Amino acid sequence: MLDVLKKGGFTLLDVLKNKKVWIGIIMPIFIQLSILFVLIPAFKDMDSNVKELTVSVMNEDDNIGNQIAEELEDILPFQVVNTNDIEEAITDMEDGEYEMVIHIPSNFSTNIEEGTPELNYYINQAVAPTIKSSMEQAANEITKNVNENLFENKKQIMQETASSQLQGNENEIQNLPGDQTEEMNQMMGIIFDNLNVNTLKGNINKINNVEGMLNSIFPLTLFISTFISTIIMAVIHFQAFKEIRGINNRWGLFAYHQIVNIIAAILFPIASLTIISIFGVEIVSSTLTYWLFLSLAFWSFTLLTQMFVYIFGLAGEIFNALFMLFQVVSCGIIIPIATLPGFYKWISNYLPATYYSEGVYNLLFSGSSIKTPSLMLLVFIVVFLIIITIVVAYRKNIFSKRM
Repeated sequence: MLDVLKKGGFTLLDVLKNKKVWIGIIMPIFIQLSILFVLIPAFKDMDSNVKELTVSVMNEDDNIGNQIAEELEDILPFQVVNTNDIEEAITDMEDGEYEMVIHIPSNFSTNIEEGTPELNYYINQAVAPTIKSSMEQAANEITKNVNENLFENKKQIMQETASSQLQGNENEIQNLPGDQTEEMNQMMGIIFDNLNVNTLKGNINKINNVEGMLNSIFPLTLFISTFISTIIMAVIHFQAFKEIRGINNRWGLFAYHQIVNIIAAILFPIASLTIISIFGVEIVSSTLTYWLFLSLAFWSFTLLTQMFVYIFGLAGEIFNALFMLFQVVSCGIIIPIATLPGFYKWISNYLPATYYSEGVYNLLFSGSSIKTPSLMLLVFIVVFLIIITIVVAYRKNIFSKRM
């Protein structure tokens, strides 16, 4: 190997003098720093920000139910809102106001005496997997804690009753032989210790439920594949339109570029619909609604990525990569928006992926209206088009090969 290098007539120093070699060395370091700088702050305070999640408590029992409702406000790490209508609370949960609805039925106290009390939990499945798992874990923990409290109360009542009965028959007990008295005390202890601690049943009702991990991760994979597709298309088309000859008017090229964008947006949903068909991904909306919304989302992402390429040339892809990371962590697909740090929560309002994720979850799971996310994506499309138009007006050589 050394002989070959010597015959080449150059040294390692000559190689290292090449700026592109150093760019290749430094770029991976820069990329990892950028990725970690974006991701770590978003995840860092997630556990402490769980208090920003909201749970609705609907209590219809005026006896023990009141006590449990008050205890839930004290022990739950979430914001607790008391509601009066279970159907309205569930509807509000589907609209994103609550992460879970806890229902204490009117016969709760009566059922405790009969040994069959129940608590009902309603958890929306049309949300990020982290929210679903957190709420199910919280529901199980609530059931466990209430069970333990009911057990201790029941045990105390029985002990007080037994003590009262024993005091009423104090003379008869004193006349019993010592070994029988000790045996009776041991038996009572065994009875108390063997009381069923799990008297309460927790019913977890999954609203908009779709079974399988595939359905849970599909919104995330759909977003990543959609945005990466627009990044690649932005580079290819930007280069392609520079090579087109016969059209010297930059406005003509710009107009054709936007027509091509619309054509690509119309055709793009074919890919995901094919995957949905092959792998059996469940979707509650109509195919046409899904097609139109995904086309709208692809169009907005396309204009976002092209905006940076128009402004910075191929270097704009660095901004596109960073924007993809910002959108992944701030749009609610992975981390609930309510638990994000302040900056990420603020920026989520100004990124199209936030409204894309809302619309996709509605299309795939709940079937709720996509009017608001669709309108917001249209607003982003208009804003991006205005910015790109200004760039084209300012840079007369925008489609020049020197750009």
